[in-house]
Amino acid sequence: MAEKIFDGLYTYDERTGLVPQIATDEPRVEDEGRRYTIDIREDATFQNGQAVLAEDVKYSFEAPVEEETPTAWRFDMIESIETPEDRTVRIELEYPYPAFEHSLTHEIVPKSVREAGKEEFATKPVGAGPFRVRSFSEERKAEVVRWKDYWSDPKPAVAKVTTIHQESPITRMMSLVSGRNRIIEPVSPRIQTCSPSAAARTSAYAEGSTPTTSGLT
Repeated sequence: MAEKIFDGLYTYDERTGLVPQIATDEPRVEDEGRRYTIDIREDATFQNGQAVLAEDVKYSFEAPVEEETPTAWRFDMIESIETPEDRTVRIELEYPYPAFEHSLTHEIVPKSVREAGKEEFATKPVGAGPFRVRSFSEERKAEVVRWKDYWSDPKPAVAKVTTIHQESPITRMMSLVSGRNRIIEPVSPRIQTCSPSAAARTSAYAEGSTPTTSGLT
């Protein structure tokens, strides 16, 4: 779900190759793989109308390490991040790290909004992705809706996505069989045996829609 609310500098194509998302082009890699220079698209904007700038990228990559989050390992090889221009970011690594390009898919958040209230941001996030959060409840239910002013392509074809966290695999499977939910994740191999039609249905929805979630409307 997060990848539908937030865009990264890069995303993956169908073969897990990197393609620009917020970035204008491929990163310029220098100094034997220790320096990455990336330009940001001028039309990239967050859902509050704020432009995506280099300081937001710098913040998004530094915060996980400073706050010791579970994703800190993706950035702990970074030595420094510079922002020579509003839409140019330069990342210096302590040592060459070929897998660093995958860290460039990390979601970019607006520094000013998150710093204004991190707890509120956790339940009312603002990203640059094609869906924005409409509601989030403590019962682990979230509803996101299509952001009609999404700045990039493709535009989302789905109007609303509702996700419900359900730990029981049996309950997940029965919700799919009954039609209450259209997609479940993960999918148990037993569903193919118990309900081939439901298995085929969830595969069709997953292939034909961008989100992967517990419920889709």
